[in-house]
Amino acid sequence: MKLTDFGIVKTIEDDPELTASGQLVGTPLYMSPEQSTGSRDVDVRSDIYSLGASYYALLTGRPPFSGGNVLEILVNLRTTAPVDPREYVPEIPEACVKVIKRTLSKKPERRYQSAAELLIELESILDSMPRRQQSIFQMESALPQPRLVGESQVQAQGATLDGANVRPGTLERALDESIPGQYRTVSFSRRNFLLGGALAITGVGAGGYLALRSRLSSVSVQPGSKNPTSPTPQSQPLAARKTPLRVGILHSLSGPLAVSERPLADASMLAVEELNTAGGLLGRPIEAIVLDGKSEVTTDSAFARAANRLLTEDKVAAVFGGFGSGGRKAIKPFFEQHNGLLFYPASYEGLEESPNIIYTGATPNQFVLPALHWFAKQAGIKRIFLVGTDGLRPRAIEALVEEEIRKQSWKLIESYFAVVGDFEYSAVIKRIKKSQPQLILNVLVGDSSVAFLKQLREAEILRKDIPTLSFTIGEAEMAQLSSIDLSGHYIARAHFPLVQAGNESGFVSRFKAKFGAHRVVSETMEAAYCGVHLWAAAVRQAKSENVREVLTALKQKEHEIHGVKVRVDPSNQHTWKSFELGKLGAQNQMEIVPTDHEVLPPIPFPGSRTRAEWNVFLDSLFTRWDHNWANPHKPSHLRGK
Repeated sequence: MKLTDFGIVKTIEDDPELTASGQLVGTPLYMSPEQSTGSRDVDVRSDIYSLGASYYALLTGRPPFSGGNVLEILVNLRTTAPVDPREYVPEIPEACVKVIKRTLSKKPERRYQSAAELLIELESILDSMPRRQQSIFQMESALPQPRLVGESQVQAQGATLDGANVRPGTLERALDESIPGQYRTVSFSRRNFLLGGALAITGVGAGGYLALRSRLSSVSVQPGSKNPTSPTPQSQPLAARKTPLRVGILHSLSGPLAVSERPLADASMLAVEELNTAGGLLGRPIEAIVLDGKSEVTTDSAFARAANRLLTEDKVAAVFGGFGSGGRKAIKPFFEQHNGLLFYPASYEGLEESPNIIYTGATPNQFVLPALHWFAKQAGIKRIFLVGTDGLRPRAIEALVEEEIRKQSWKLIESYFAVVGDFEYSAVIKRIKKSQPQLILNVLVGDSSVAFLKQLREAEILRKDIPTLSFTIGEAEMAQLSSIDLSGHYIARAHFPLVQAGNESGFVSRFKAKFGAHRVVSETMEAAYCGVHLWAAAVRQAKSENVREVLTALKQKEHEIHGVKVRVDPSNQHTWKSFELGKLGAQNQMEIVPTDHEVLPPIPFPGSRTRAEWNVFLDSLFTRWDHNWANPHKPSHLRGK
């Protein structure tokens, strides 16, 4: 790690990445509150703050505060608290979080008072961490990566790791096979090290290790054990000595969709661990192979390569994953070609049925249409503005909304679509202000939705008199908006029958016990968790992991999972759901709006058009996006690079 500072190279107005012009001298993204006000009382504690902001960025990949321009950033760093870094990377150790919070205190007297004091704290963290004998890059190269058929095999330490003739890599295996001396043992007087060096080591060591853990190509969980290292054959129970029953977990663990998908992977892993603790399935332990879709939504993407590998090389019995419709569409052909089984947890646009997919998320008639029907009963709602990601789900929801509002004599003033990864919405917000809608529909996904709602609130549009209704935002995204007043905002979603808000039959308490009390739980996470247990129930009933036998067992009867009744409709392999409309009040606490809680059957193809007409609609989108299921263009901030 090299720390460099070029000082004031040049100034560009309103570019937060560069030193700001005018009376302030510094980099706004890493500037202390007292420095941002031009205070003359700036001392070493201001540097402590900036170092803490750098630490935050090392661990999360983003600065602690952001904004559309320099002024917004300065206001945020003076008045709001940074998002808990564990909302971006849940595995960040508590000790690191405490250091970050103290260094980023608004008041200098609450921070570390000297570099030496901070160094002592960092040393204690370093002393408690295991020393690596191998670099992060060598550890990654020892892990098999998703690749297209025909790509060259990955070579690592003289061995062929193509996934065909070796077990999926784990962190422990990578460490065991490390080359001694590649990361030399450190013997030094730490007191002579610069504070920046100590921080860099901690940031890269902890951040790199955690990032690698989240992207492991496989995670093997032994029954009844919290230690993933395999015990000796003599100490294993009989079931654990049998061939593992492999499953795949495929989600975006990096990129703009990770904020929505990483929690789904955690929920699925919790279910796998619970099954292994109970003895596995069919007398065999379950081995979960976790792969990263990298938020790539094109046909030729990390999602597609990972699905192909799971089905053809790892020979998994089932895969639990996907969030964006583009990713699902990209991997669907692999499951149908290789007779695989996918459990898809996201509430989505419908317009699909596959014999190889179980849809544990909701269809539009279970969350989109009921929300519109509720708003139709409210006085004064006539003009609507829709903002969405330029992908299949938002475009299909737009088509459904257009047809539904015709019945209500409403008007869709405008629809605005941004590509995945876009975070700048000042232009569309100006258009919203000018058109003066009475309801804003938000169908953005991932980080884009978080950015839009923040900017909407900062523009004083997100008010009780102009409500915003979101179809694709959950508690994971809401956690990043904790410092923003979203009162008056609505969220439409669907739960499994008999699940009450805040008491998902113990799932919430079990998840928090596993991953930390600070973590939030959404209905999509519930669907991901239930999908694993639903598959397990069918395997037990069929007494086999065979896909066809499991599918037959799934559709034969209603299954009960920890007190929650889950019914798979045999006609389309979607689950029955109960609609729920949430309204945010003081301190962003969600209040459930009284609606009809009748359990709704899934209707993937709405009757407003024939199935043939919907297929023509889908084909037109696929052709428009150069044979992809989402706009393949780069976000605005990356265009031209």
